[in-house]
Amino acid sequence: MRRFSLRLAFFALGASCVVPRVADAFGVEASQTYVLAMCLPAVLFGCTSYWTVRSFARSWPVVVCVAIAWAGLLYGTGRTNHRGHLNVGYLSIVLPIAALIVEQRCWWLCARMYVLGTVLAMGLAIWYDYMFTATGILRAVSRLGTLWNVEGTLRLANPNLLGHHLALAAVLALMFFLNEGAKRERKHASSSLTTRFGLAWTLLLSLGCALTASRGACAAWLGGTGVLLWGGTRSQRFGRLTDMVAIGAILTFAGIFLVMATGFQPWDTLRARLEDPANVLSASGRVPIWTAAAKIWLSSPRHFLVGLGTGLAPETLGAYMGYFLPDGVTPLSTDCHNAFVEWGLSFGLVGMIAGVCLLYSACHQARRLDRRDASSYRMAVLVCFGLASMTYVTVFQAYFVVAGPLLLAMLSEPATAVSPPKPAAHAAPAIRRPHMALRAQDRTLAPLIQEGSER
Repeated sequence: MRRFSLRLAFFALGASCVVPRVADAFGVEASQTYVLAMCLPAVLFGCTSYWTVRSFARSWPVVVCVAIAWAGLLYGTGRTNHRGHLNVGYLSIVLPIAALIVEQRCWWLCARMYVLGTVLAMGLAIWYDYMFTATGILRAVSRLGTLWNVEGTLRLANPNLLGHHLALAAVLALMFFLNEGAKRERKHASSSLTTRFGLAWTLLLSLGCALTASRGACAAWLGGTGVLLWGGTRSQRFGRLTDMVAIGAILTFAGIFLVMATGFQPWDTLRARLEDPANVLSASGRVPIWTAAAKIWLSSPRHFLVGLGTGLAPETLGAYMGYFLPDGVTPLSTDCHNAFVEWGLSFGLVGMIAGVCLLYSACHQARRLDRRDASSYRMAVLVCFGLASMTYVTVFQAYFVVAGPLLLAMLSEPATAVSPPKPAAHAAPAIRRPHMALRAQDRTLAPLIQEGSER
């Protein structure tokens, strides 16, 4: 039941990008509430795991950052802070989910379910865009993820949001391919659908990420896959690497033929967004937003020290920049488009110090465990998440409910009880059966690959 709850949660989160469009087709409102409801069983099961299993989610930098977010609800403008409560909810639920993953030792299971859900979301996005434009399906995806409602009057999704989901899923799919071929992990390799077609899923999701024309998502994809290709191919057999190069060459020639035959160039939108130097230097208007955030942070000692409070940054930033609703009174919320900027603006110097400690601790742990296992999986996911956070407020979105637990579980040691009972002094030593003991060379990526009941 615990594993099923994790399957349900990560598959639903993978498909969450298109849930608003599907719900609109059936006339259902508040669609994202149903996605979070599917995560509730995993959260409830994980609440007990969090207190009984040692994991990185219990480390002091993580606990302090979440505590600061909760404390941020206590100060502010006094208005109803629905956004702040939602932000705290996103930050808090990743802790029990991560602990449950560590306890069940099913990191790969959760990642596979997320990849399958994201593939489904990509297929539905292409279909809905094609149905809306009523043109050729290739030209319908000139920028994937611009999902309009049934009437064609309101956009229900953001291509940048879908792009970041596709980028993370592509990095995870490449990890499946590399993990399957690693010599020291061959006996742990799984025969699941996502593992056997890891390279195919990687190429498909990478193409989808490029079709969204999201520069931040493409940067996150490039960083994550680059780390994997740089540090994850050393454990692969030579024949497997040549197969990867051959498949890549065949698909490249097939793509060139497709472009010449149809005249469709899927990278046109992305290239157009990179050709304008002024647009690139301002990051599509994000640099002025970050500058305004810095000015607000320095505007008073209170803002400098403890920030604005949880959930108040977008509204305050919109008012500072002069963005109001037509009534001229209600401030228009302006997204910071940067998780680090919004975190600093929300919690000030105190939050920045805690955030730097968490970032350093995560990088140190990832590097240490990757060196121990002769892999680069943890650092690849961490780099992908970090680059995504530079153009997208990841920590206060549903995206974090996926990336957060996966990262915390990867950075955890093998699941052990918090206070294991010690044998009495007069008790006879326990008999250690050889077939029940793990050899040192088989303990690679212990929190990730030890899925005994999943075989």
